[in-house]
Amino acid sequence: AKYLTELDKPETVLADALSGERGSTVVTVGEASNLLVGDDIEVVWFNRDGENGPLLNEMYGDTELKIGSHHWTFPDRGLVRQKTVIREINGNDMTLADTLLHNISADVPASVVEWSPLTNVGIEDLRITFPKGHSFGHHLEQGYNGIYFTGTRNGWVRDVLIENADSGILSYSSANVTFDNIETRGERVAHYSVHAGNVHNVLVSDLTVHNPVRHPLSVNTKSTRTVFLRSEVHQRPTFDQHAGSNHQNLFDTTVFHLNANRDDETGDAVYAVWDGSGAGDWQPGHGRYSTTYNLEVRAKSGVGRDETLMMQGLAEGPDARLIGLWGNRDLDVDYRPEPIVVDLNMQPDPPSLYEYQRMQRMNSRGGNP
Repeated sequence: AKYLTELDKPETVLADALSGERGSTVVTVGEASNLLVGDDIEVVWFNRDGENGPLLNEMYGDTELKIGSHHWTFPDRGLVRQKTVIREINGNDMTLADTLLHNISADVPASVVEWSPLTNVGIEDLRITFPKGHSFGHHLEQGYNGIYFTGTRNGWVRDVLIENADSGILSYSSANVTFDNIETRGERVAHYSVHAGNVHNVLVSDLTVHNPVRHPLSVNTKSTRTVFLRSEVHQRPTFDQHAGSNHQNLFDTTVFHLNANRDDETGDAVYAVWDGSGAGDWQPGHGRYSTTYNLEVRAKSGVGRDETLMMQGLAEGPDARLIGLWGNRDLDVDYRPEPIVVDLNMQPDPPSLYEYQRMQRMNSRGGNP
């Protein structure tokens, strides 16, 4: 039987977006009478031109990777959703609170859609402890989930410890949310520590993962401009770029404690640092410009002091940026498709890309972030 999901519900289109440039904040619309300064909106890009649609080139570039069919089998569902706020209206020109993810044109159409989130919702100074129990396998969790943030703008979770959860924090359909100083512990193999899915401009800062987690740092379906800042993972660390048109996300200033493995054929020391997953219908693992910046690898076992550790990402996405990868062993990279690699076996300067860009924005706005 067909059931109605959130994505199937009709959306209120406020205006047709006619033009705009990636990196700009200005969008020209066909008619601005339904728009007001201060409105929460979504800019939604559609792919109605099948498997060769121009939006796919925006997202993935000129790639030979196979693009999953979910990118064109639902032409009336937005493929990219940028949740933002209207800052100014001048005629039919609308100025947004943040820069456009993609170009807008006759070939790459978009709509301005009504969005009515909760605002200024916060959870802080809390400890959540679930009963100890067994893990019954991937997607067979019992549902011991800590916090679920959905439909929220300008929200936060701060100073929270979560024990024995299947998933610590889940997020969906939200923007400008901060998850700060989160710690997860426990013995059960969890699904997620902090999950970012169908979100925009989410900051996960100072996350510490002590428990075993299948996807410890996860940017999930339709996640854009999510930042994991100063994360430290003590068991089974991986970056999970979970397919589903996630792109332009950043892992910044990360520490991985890992036990290296041995390649069955070569005997070399290897570890799947980037271990993307997600449904085949939603591949590749990520879109353009996803970035890993300042990753410190602390190998605990499996690789000798005079050996090189091969960091693997064997099924990821196009145009990745890997900058400043270093640790207590010499490192090499096998990331597919081929990324841009800068400062391998070196700490980058500045130490945090996010903090550097934040200071640049503050300085340009007279001290306001």
